Amino acid sequence: MLPNAVLFEGTNTSNQISLWATNGTASGTFEIAPIAGTYAGPTAPIGLSPANLTSFNGEVLFEGVNTNRQFGLWVTSGVAAGTAELTGIVGANSSGLSPTHLTVFNNEVLFNGKDNSTGPGLLGLWVTTGTAAGTQELVAGGGTSNSVGLNPTDLTVFNNEVLFNGEDGAGHLGLWMTTGTAAGTSEITGITGAATTGLDPTNMAVLNNEVLFNGVDTSGHAGLWVTNGTTAAGTQELTGITGADPSGLDPTNLTVFDGEVLFSGRDASGHAGLWETNGTVVGTHEITNISGGDASGLAPSDFTVYAGEVLFRGLDSNGHPQLWVTDGTSAQELTVSGTSSLGLSPSDLTVYNGQVLFQGLDANGLLGLWTTNGTGAGTQELTPISNASPIGVAPFDLTAVTLATTPTPPPKKAPSDFTGDGTSDVLLQNGGTVVDWLMNNGVYQSGNVLTTAATGWDVVGTGDFMGSGVSDPLLQNGGTVVDWIMNNGVYQSGNVLTTAATGWNVVGTGDLTGNGTDDVLLQNGGSVVDWVMNNGVYQSGNVLTTAATGWDVVGTGDFTGSGTSDVVLQNGGTVVDWIMNNGAYQSGNVLTTGAAGWKVVGTGDFSGNGTDDVLLQNGGTVVDWVMQNGKYVSGNVLSTNAAGFNVVGTGDYNGDGTSDILLQNGGTVVDWIMKDGQYASGNVLTTAASGWHVAHT
Repeated sequence: MLPNAVLFEGTNTSNQISLWATNGTASGTFEIAPIAGTYAGPTAPIGLSPANLTSFNGEVLFEGVNTNRQFGLWVTSGVAAGTAELTGIVGANSSGLSPTHLTVFNNEVLFNGKDNSTGPGLLGLWVTTGTAAGTQELVAGGGTSNSVGLNPTDLTVFNNEVLFNGEDGAGHLGLWMTTGTAAGTSEITGITGAATTGLDPTNMAVLNNEVLFNGVDTSGHAGLWVTNGTTAAGTQELTGITGADPSGLDPTNLTVFDGEVLFSGRDASGHAGLWETNGTVVGTHEITNISGGDASGLAPSDFTVYAGEVLFRGLDSNGHPQLWVTDGTSAQELTVSGTSSLGLSPSDLTVYNGQVLFQGLDANGLLGLWTTNGTGAGTQELTPISNASPIGVAPFDLTAVTLATTPTPPPKKAPSDFTGDGTSDVLLQNGGTVVDWLMNNGVYQSGNVLTTAATGWDVVGTGDFMGSGVSDPLLQNGGTVVDWIMNNGVYQSGNVLTTAATGWNVVGTGDLTGNGTDDVLLQNGGSVVDWVMNNGVYQSGNVLTTAATGWDVVGTGDFTGSGTSDVVLQNGGTVVDWIMNNGAYQSGNVLTTGAAGWKVVGTGDFSGNGTDDVLLQNGGTVVDWVMQNGKYVSGNVLSTNAAGFNVVGTGDYNGDGTSDILLQNGGTVVDWIMKDGQYASGNVLTTAASGWHVAHT
């Protein structure tokens, strides 16, 4: 079964290191959250910090950090609720099992883990079936008599066994083999030419019926070795390789390609170059007809076989790490735009669904998620990614996995959703009476009277101020601002946010920090501030500007598709947006200077692509501006026959993930169901709302 997702370690807007998933697109890249039991600080790094991700039987096993800052064995099904630590493992160290080098073998997973031996514990060879009960150490006490334990690394499946680098009783690193049982685990001893302090085999690669690896000889030089995986006599160094550094070829990143093995090796000048071998001395040589590489060596790494070639990281003539490609006879750098002046610095290359995903450094110096089809023109950053850290999502340990159920991004929260069902509802006010209309498939389903005692108060906005997925109303009376916390469409409790906002007007709400909780935007003349909310109450604030005299905040929306709400302002015919980052102004764009006579009347994702657009009205004409990366890219005329109607709200009234439009004309309220940025159909919600006005939905 082909992989159906790529899981990785990424960094969110709170700079927590967490578990992420991607389908190879920006909109399909998301954090798997919230996961219970993960480390919450205060010591950095904070978060689950998933590592050693390994696909196994429809799930993924990995090393993660729990609330006690212990590194344990975790499992995930690709959703937050299906992610948990395997606890109660018999024999595991009380300070954490610390599983590394997870390797699937014979329907089990072998790994390096820390046991509960006396002292700090010993690092031994463990096995798991993916459950706590099915997890145990193969040999008690780490398997050897030294103070560290067997400490198995570089586990490599070969025929019906697993070869690995292990530490014997004398503390020497040797070549070991296991069949997955205690009795079938032993060191291959007596290897001629190996260093007396240990062969220290690393970078193993299976080629035909042998295994090539980096090993240390009696001179202390790291060379290219080969083994049959069973006997000392079948293990030897390939010596006398032409052009190799006399102090050791030091082969690393061994990767099988087209019947041979590519690797990074040191030449006679001590430079790290691109080499290949067929497993023999005469068949081992450096690939030298390469131009554009660094004079001190190409230093290739991160080899990844893709579409009949091999992509890798290499140094250009300036010594900057870039993306290169080779067919095994020559190599060239891919010319990629949008990269850092210090180099793209690609790492963690992973093949998935006809492309290669990797971590790269962009022109802003941010570590992002990139994709390539093996050409320079087909290489670009996946952006924007919702809820990614301001310094980049920093993807690490990208792993293509096969899960029983394909993970999907969480649905975008619907505005004014008072029940949390993913459908926007409608809030209306008539004097002191406030009601909500619960919507279903674009039409009125039922209603609730929230209060009859709000005389003097104005509903000035709605937002998810608790981060619960349910929208709450915001009301203002002079200098007093309160929120009503909602539960299943009715008032549950309330909070006084301030009694000192005289002269200020609430002008918008939105998730201005990108943390999943909506915040409050206020304006007083030329000053605009935001209130960052937490658990329904004011937590902190930011002054966005004191120089907006003549400008009106007319809306908020995620105009870049980053998961963070931005701000749109209008001054006569000029409309601009402010791109926000962590609750503060980051940059701005002039959307138009030719909107005289037009008024911004709403924002919403009218095309369903994850980016909010801008809605404008001029008399009976209503248009939308389709936005991309914070800028206007195209527009649609929705109607020229709306005379007498005013746009009074936007929201996803049929729960399809696309924003719709709400209009009112006296007692008549209608919605326009939108599709691909265009009007698709409409519904008359009522003709009996005289005296009522739709309140900021």
